[in-house]
Amino acid sequence: MASLHPSHGARLVLRREALDDAEVRYRVSVYEPGDVVHEGEARIRCGDDEAVAVDLGGWRSTPPDWTLVFLERLLKGLPKKHAGDASWPRRLTRWRAAR
Repeated sequence: MASLHPSHGARLVLRREALDDAEVRYRVSVYEPGDVVHEGEARIRCGDDEAVAVDLGGWRSTPPDWTLVFLERLLKGLPKKHAGDASWPRRLTRWRAAR
C-alpha cells in the first residue's frame, strides 16, 4: 500500500467516529512529508437555524496553520450535503499543497 505521507503539502484523513442528532465527530490525521503525522479530533454541530459550528482540538502535536484553515472550511461545507439525510461520509481523504 502506498504511504499516506505526501512528498509535499499535506494529506488530510478524516474517519467518522460518532454520529447522532447533535453532532458528528471525526478522528483527523494530518500527514506531512517524512514521518510526520498530527492527530486530533473534529466535531461538527448543526443548529436548527442552519448555523454550523466546527471544533478542532485534541491535537497530539500541532499541525501547520494552513491545514487547520483548510480543515475548518472543508468541515463547514459538509452539512450542506450530508446533514439533511445523515449520510455523513465514514472517511474523507484530501491532499493540499502548502500555502
